[in-house]
Amino acid sequence: MNFTEYRSQIIEALNKLDQFTVDKLYNYVLRNTYKGLYVVGNGGSAAIANHWVCDTAKGISEDTNINCRVISLCCNTPLMTAISNDIGYEHVFTKQLEYLRPTGGLIIAISSSGNSRNICNVLKKSKEMGLETAALTGFTGGEASKLADVSIHIESDNYGVVEDCHMMILHSVSQKIRSLYSTRDAELRL
Repeated sequence: MNFTEYRSQIIEALNKLDQFTVDKLYNYVLRNTYKGLYVVGNGGSAAIANHWVCDTAKGISEDTNINCRVISLCCNTPLMTAISNDIGYEHVFTKQLEYLRPTGGLIIAISSSGNSRNICNVLKKSKEMGLETAALTGFTGGEASKLADVSIHIESDNYGVVEDCHMMILHSVSQKIRSLYSTRDAELRL
């Protein structure tokens, strides 16, 4: 596939998105910035989770009055391997969430297939713990899309397209929060 074809697939996938659902994700993120945002994913989705945590923690906190509490459950390699080895990989995110004992917040589960056991388990555990849940999926949406309070599904069976769209959506959420609450912009508007 050449770049023009790939770009066309991304545009097609983005054009199928429901803006209301993206806005709903934004509202969930904004509502939980102080309570806690917990992000999970496997493989490329783990990289997206870590990338978004970096951009959100720094990006939202700079030039705003918001001190965003955002945590990736994909970045503590020693803990992840200990849980995987001793308990099972299907619990790699649920156990970390249990150790953190959040009293509220939002779990954002990123999964192209939406069927990874550890992703579905953390969505179920999050609900048990009283957290709100969001899933970003692709392909058929899988079980994760049915478990989440807000579900953003990318209609594509191309991993690259799905992952690029997930990153774009998450970046747009963070940048919207920053632009709306930027103290620098407020000073310019005066």
